[in-house]
Parts: sequence; structure tokens; C-alpha cells
Amino acid sequence: MDHQYFNVCRMIDKYNVISFDIYDTALLRNVLDPTDIFDLVSKSLEKENIKLINFKKMRIDAEEIARRVSLNEDVTHEEIFEIISKKIGRDLAEIVKQKELALERQFTIANPFIKKVYNYARSKKKRIIFISDMYLSDIFITNLLKENGYEGFEKVYISGIVGKSKAMVSLFHHIKEDMQIVTPWLHIGDNLKSDYENAKKSGIDAFYYQRHTVRNKLSKKLSLERSIIKAIQLNKSETEKTNYWEEFGITTVSSIFFGFTMWLAERIKNKNNVYFLSRDGYLPFLIYQKVFPYIQGLPKPKYLFASRRAYQIPNLLNMSKSEALEILTTFNIDLGQNLSLGEIFENLNLEHSKYLELIRNFGFPDFNYVLKTKRDVSNAKELLDRIFPDIKSNLEKELEILKIYLKENGIYDQSEVNVVDIGWRGSTQKAIMDITNIPTIGYYLGTTYNVYEDIIDKVNGYAFNLGKPNRNKKRIMDNVMMYELIFSASHGTLIGFNFENERISPVLSESENDAVNNCLSYIHNGILKITDEYLKYFDYIKTISMEDCLEDYFNFIEEKRYEDLAEFSKLRNVVGIGKSEIKQNYVSEVTIKEYLINKQQINQQISKNLWKNALIIKGSISDLHLLKKYRRTTINLINADLKRKIIKAIRNPKKVLYFIRRKVKSYYFIRN
Repeated sequence: MDHQYFNVCRMIDKYNVISFDIYDTALLRNVLDPTDIFDLVSKSLEKENIKLINFKKMRIDAEEIARRVSLNEDVTHEEIFEIISKKIGRDLAEIVKQKELALERQFTIANPFIKKVYNYARSKKKRIIFISDMYLSDIFITNLLKENGYEGFEKVYISGIVGKSKAMVSLFHHIKEDMQIVTPWLHIGDNLKSDYENAKKSGIDAFYYQRHTVRNKLSKKLSLERSIIKAIQLNKSETEKTNYWEEFGITTVSSIFFGFTMWLAERIKNKNNVYFLSRDGYLPFLIYQKVFPYIQGLPKPKYLFASRRAYQIPNLLNMSKSEALEILTTFNIDLGQNLSLGEIFENLNLEHSKYLELIRNFGFPDFNYVLKTKRDVSNAKELLDRIFPDIKSNLEKELEILKIYLKENGIYDQSEVNVVDIGWRGSTQKAIMDITNIPTIGYYLGTTYNVYEDIIDKVNGYAFNLGKPNRNKKRIMDNVMMYELIFSASHGTLIGFNFENERISPVLSESENDAVNNCLSYIHNGILKITDEYLKYFDYIKTISMEDCLEDYFNFIEEKRYEDLAEFSKLRNVVGIGKSEIKQNYVSEVTIKEYLINKQQINQQISKNLWKNALIIKGSISDLHLLKKYRRTTINLINADLKRKIIKAIRNPKKVLYFIRRKVKSYYFIRN
């Protein structure tokens, strides 16, 4: 962004006259397709009990007819609605026309990047004009520019008013004559033909400002709600300086949180309470606070410190001993989890030194021993059974403090408790209900088929509930840690509570994962920033579908683009309950030689990565002869990538120079 800014500013220095295209350059619409405005007109009219059947088609057809019968190179808004008035009557046509203008105004924003360029041109005392191939009037566009902070320009030229267009080149010639321009002139615009090539044909120098939809290759037709949200995302991320993680938050995962919050709000409206459980409820809590003023009847939110360790472990007292021992020795092999004897004892606050001799009697050499076999698990259960009185004593103390904490937060004052978390099995919800004997309802991103039986009718899942639909469940649970990452708070995990001086305070783990916390800070900042923009269009996007909200992250995870893998390869995270310190990779990196020698072992390893099967294979050109049967696949991938970069290089040679130099030195191969 800075590089592009300095380039265009250097060009501005050489010219006396600077002209700007308007839409998709100086001004942006918060819809991806201009015709989406017509859909908005229909929806807005319906709220006023005015129903026009297929207005969008009527509006598009009317514009086409107006162009066919016009003797000029472009048409005006008035001419278009003159044709519409013949179908629906003049009075109604006037109402619809004003509605369209109002929505154009509401969905138009300034482009911060071009505004910065514009301000630079003004500071250099340049003559500034605006030019557009557009049907809206010059008066309307002039006011729109001023409303969005563009002041001090000389004139606005609109093709529909002048009757000449950039597309036919004649508008440039008309402006030269009208303004008697004889000095050097630079035009800045987003249309390769009209703004760049045709300006050049007219003897005007030009700067091609590439549109967001072109840069992001968005060609698929989207729902109206998603069109608005994607436009807001791109207009923010593409025109303001952000780092990788903030942009990731804005463009890739923010819609999940907005959609989840809208879904949640509908279900807890008019309820008495809602508790967001730490850590995975932290960001939903912040977004709910932003949404709260927009929806009547929502309960005020509270953030409740909670974790499986701090709630489920004390709640073992409400289970049979066999159930308790099962939970204490369970770990998820599919996620690559390990469980050492030391972790079990630490989660139960049992001093190692007191039991060292006893654990050896059960076949464990020390507390670092990791449970590997069914026999290990069986021995661990027998060991824990032997010392269960000690375990019970510790748990009774913890449970008493936990009850005080829940009472302080008003849980015992409720006839029904509503909790929000990322989900899966509902263990913390069950613990709250078991401990308080108060019906507790859970609201989650998703719940699996093995939800605890006594809460199976009290769970609600946004993306999937009780494992259905299976397609969503599989896509999320196959990469469950990718979702746990984006829902995580940057503060430590709750381990338990201290009770000192008649006060309860949460005990959080000391996080040493600076890389993850740093990225979470940027992700949250991006999500919260873009949520403020979403809320400006709340009435238009509040019904966005769950499928629309999930699609970006689904695609992100499945595509495994190199630039994303490279950033995630810098992260490692903990998988486990309580005081676990075992960290795992999101993405693995190996050399070509390593992959060829240990292919099977590496494939097994990466299937347990926190981003499943995410792998970067690196190597120099001298390594390519080792590829053997993989050679063709690798070279094809490399060549395809180079081809894309070379195409970009034609438009911007300097931008791709670094990439080509790097490619000459080393290649990469991404395994999906």
C-alpha cells in the first residue's frame, strides 16, 4: 500500500491537472456489485408495504432500453426512471428513484487510500477534477464527494449529463476543450480500458488503480447479505494498512462471529441472563456487547471465568468413581494429545514428592512418564483409585470455592442459566448444572453427537448440533484447533480460584506463548474493528445465513495457500486440559530430502497438526533431481505459481522482482 502511494505521488508531482474516477476509485460501495443496490431498494420498499415484483430486473431492463433509444453515449438517472414510470406510474417511480438515491448515499464511503492521494494532490496545489461514466447527476455526485470529505476540487464531469463517455474516449476530449487544458494531465482510475488505455489514447497519462474485486478475484455471485459483508471487509482491508493477522481477522473469520452473535441473539431474546464462558467466549462476549444496543430484549452479558479443568475436575464429586477415573485419564490421540502422569497429578493439585514411591509400585518410573498403552491407562486408574481419598479432599476444597464464585456472579439467583462457549460436548455446562442443580442451557458454535445425556435437550449448536449436519461437523472437527485458535482469548487459561481475605480471584495460567497471543491481539482487533462497520448496515445483514458466514474459513483451511501456511508455521499451541505444556505445530516444515526419506512418517505426523495435513516442503534447485516420481507434480505446481506471478509482473514488474529472485534460489512445494 505504501509503495503504491509513493509511486502515484511521484507521478502527481509531474502534472498540473489531476483527475480521479469516482466509483471504485475515489468512492467505494459497500456492496460487491452495483446492481445489489437494486435488491436493497426492493427490500427497503417491502418494509414500507410497497411490493414491486422483480424490481432488479425491471431496473436493469429500463437502463438497457434507455441506452438503446438515447442519442448520447450515456444516459441519465432521469431517463432511466422515465421508462420505469411507464410501467409503475410516475408517482411510484419518483418514490422508488428517491429510495435508490438514498441507498446509494448510505452505501457509499470514501476510499481512504485515494483520499490520501487526493489530499497530497491538493497540498501540491494541483487542479483537481472528477470524471465518471455514470447515470447519476453531477449535483448528486458532487454532494456525495463532499459528504465523504472531498473538498476543493474544480469540477465534476458525468457522462450521462455531458452525453460523452470515457468508454468512447470523447469525454476526455470534451474536458480538454471545456477547461482549456494545455498543461500535463494525469488521470487515476480503476477501469483498465476506460481509465487507463483510453486516457492514454487521448494524450493523457494514467495510473491504473486496480479494483478490489479484481485483486481478490471475487467472481462468484453472492447473497445480498454476503455481498455487503465482503464489500465492507475488502473496502477496509484493501484501503487501510493492516498486518497479516489483522487482515485475517477482517476478511476470513469476522463473519463467523457476526453470524454466531446474530444467531445467539435470536435465541436468548427476553431471557434473564447470558454468561459467556472464558476463554472461548471472550470474543463473542465483546461482539455481543457491540450488538446489544441494536436488539431489544437482550439480557445484559456477563463474562464468567471457566474452563474444563476448573469446573469439570471439581464436578467429579458428582459422578461415580469409575466415571471420574475415566475422565482423569482420557486424552485425544487424534489431536496428537499426550498425557503424562505428572499432568494428572498437577491437575489434581497433588504433590509429586508424596507419591513418588507409590507410582513406582504401579510400574511408572517417574512423573514424566507419558501414558502410551491401554495397560498404562489401566495402571493409572488403579493408582488414582488407591489415592482417591486424597483426590476427594482436594476436590471438595475446590468445589466449595467454585460455588462461592458462581454465587458471587449471580448464578444461584437464576431459575435458568444460559451459557455461551465454543462447544463440542458441553462439559462445563454439565458441571454448572450438576453443581448448582439449576437448569443450564448452552449455546455453541457446534456440539458433537456424544453430548452428555443429561443435557442433550439443553444444547444448541450454530454450525452443527449433536453432530448434524455432518458436513459442517466434519469440516470443523477435522481442524478443531483452527477454530479453537480464533475463539481463544489472549489471557491465560483458568486453572482454579484463590480464596483470600474473603475474596475469590481466578488463577490463570501464565502464558508463555507470545507468538499466539500476539496474533490473537491482531485478529481480535481486526474483528472488532470490522464489526463496527457491519453494524452501520445492521438491518441489511442481520439475517445473513450460517453457510455464508462459515464459507470463508472453510475455504481458507482447505486451500492451504503458501502465504497462509508460512504465517501459521510460526505458531505452536497447547492441546490439553489444565496445566499441560505440550505444544504442537499448526504447520510443519521439512526439506525435499527429509520428505522423500521419511514420507510415511511425515504424513502421519502432519495428520495430527493443529492445521490438519498442513505442510511446507522446501528445497533448493539442486534438490530437484531427488524428486523422482514427485518431480512432475512439484514442477507443475512451481510453474503454475510462477506463471501467475509473471502475469502480475506484466502489470507491476517491481512488485514481483523480489519473488523471482527468491524463486531462483529456492523452490517450495505445498502438500495439501
